[in-house]
Amino acid sequence: MLKKAVVALGIVLILQSLFALCLVSAMQLLVLRNTPFGVTGASPVVKAVASKDVPC
Repeated sequence: MLKKAVVALGIVLILQSLFALCLVSAMQLLVLRNTPFGVTGASPVVKAVASKDVPC
């Protein structure tokens, strides 16, 4: 009986730790930082697709 209680408490502790980790990671600031790339202009592919008369 005691062994079942300890196992149940262990499972609850692990699940609570996972929920806390998810909560903390979801509250982080989602801002793009230190990225080595950027957009310098429009892509010719986008212009080609936009110029076609394709019904959506």
